[in-house]
Amino acid sequence: MIARWRPPKTRGQPKRRLLTRHVPWLLLRAPDLLKDEERAELARVLAADALLDAGYKLVQGFRTALHDLDVTAFKHWVLDAAASELQPFARLVAGMTDDLEAITNAFRYPWSTGPVEGHITRVKLIKESDTDGRTCHFSVLAFPVQTELAPLGASWFSPPDFHRM
Repeated sequence: MIARWRPPKTRGQPKRRLLTRHVPWLLLRAPDLLKDEERAELARVLAADALLDAGYKLVQGFRTALHDLDVTAFKHWVLDAAASELQPFARLVAGMTDDLEAITNAFRYPWSTGPVEGHITRVKLIKESDTDGRTCHFSVLAFPVQTELAPLGASWFSPPDFHRM
C-alpha cells in the first residue's frame, strides 16, 4: 500500500531552553557585550536564584575594578566579598589579605614579573633537557644558558671553566 507523505507536525514556536553550558558565559561576559536576548536570559536566570545574583554582582564588580585599574573599587569589592554569604568569594578574599599590598600595587604600577618568570622557566627547561631530570651544578648549565641569553645581550655572563670542575 502506498500512502501520501504526511506534512511535518507543526507545533507552536518551540521554547528555547537555556542550556547549563551557556549560563557561565552569560555570567562572566561584560554586560555591554551581551545581545538583547542574552540579557533577557541572564535576567531570568538571576531572578530565579538569589545567591547566583549575588555572585554575579561580585564577579562583575571585580571585573570592572580590574578593567579600570581602580584601587578604591577593588577595596570595596574586597569588603563586599568578605561580607557576602558566598564561601568561595570569602575564601578568595581571605587568601588575598596576606598579599593585599602587592595586589593593590599591581593595580597602580605597570611593572610585571612576567619577563623574569619567562627566563626562569626557560632555564629550567634547558636544565631538564640537558640533565634528563638529574640534579647538576649550575656551572654545567652555564654554557647552554649563556648561548640562550647571548642574543639578548647578556655579556655579564662569563663562559664556564670546565677544567675547574
